[in-house]
Amino acid sequence: MKSIVISNKKIANNAKVLRIKPESALNFIPGQFILVNYKDIRRAYSITSIPSEKRFIELVFDSKPNGFVSKYLYSLKAKEILDISNPMGRFTFDDSLHEDLVLICASTGIAPFISMIRYVKDKKLKNKVTLIYSCKTKKDILYKKELNSLYKNNFIDYYQILTQDSSYKGITKRINVKMIKDLIKSLDNKMFYLCGSPQMVIDLSKSLKLEGIKVSNIKIEGYD
Repeated sequence: MKSIVISNKKIANNAKVLRIKPESALNFIPGQFILVNYKDIRRAYSITSIPSEKRFIELVFDSKPNGFVSKYLYSLKAKEILDISNPMGRFTFDDSLHEDLVLICASTGIAPFISMIRYVKDKKLKNKVTLIYSCKTKKDILYKKELNSLYKNNFIDYYQILTQDSSYKGITKRINVKMIKDLIKSLDNKMFYLCGSPQMVIDLSKSLKLEGIKVSNIKIEGYD
């Protein structure tokens, strides 16, 4: 499907938010992704906008040294054409989930959670949302202003982790199950979403299962 670029703005160190207008309306569930096709190479990017937003589809990405498609996305300008797929993926949130949400991510793994958080807010749902978000430094935090605003307005519990920032006074360790327990106090009646490197989500998933969390209450999405 062809889409026209509306805007492509830098929001953090080496990261941009891309807004596009598909030629046909996309129906999706928060957490789903689309495939971007460039010279027959396809890469998945989670949608950060919400279904009720009809003006554009929003993606966030960083430009990796060996990222052929991400470098292409980084270079895009308004009015250029992008080839995308229909939305897909099972790492989703919908109104049928009534548990509290614990969203755990690293780097651009926050992308599907931005859509979920915005959706809960837009629909005025009762799910309590906790976000545990790991980055390297302050310059790498995506959607910083929006997340801080949501936290200050008591809409989400937000824990920022910076693993490589010597000036940071907050949490600097890698995410583990003890940290999660210390932050959220109780693991009961929670739906855990994990998004980050494959090793991170596999390790955390195993640790949560050892704590007695049912498999059905753990959703994972890994990326390279």
